[in-house]
Amino acid sequence: LPQMQDVPILLLNGTADTTTPVHMSRELAQLLPQAELVEFEGVTHMGPMSLRKQAEPVFERYCTFMKGQL
Repeated sequence: LPQMQDVPILLLNGTADTTTPVHMSRELAQLLPQAELVEFEGVTHMGPMSLRKQAEPVFERYCTFMKGQL
């Protein structure tokens, strides 16, 4: 992970995700101080993308993150 120390990282993870369990993203966030972790309570791996109501905040958070990198 040393080569990723200066790369901005936004981690998005649902707490009900069994494909990528949230504990994995939490570990990455601890290892990479520049990483920002956003957890979505009760959401599965594809939950935010399949439900418009949940997808909007994900997309807005992503846009905010990317604007901060410009």
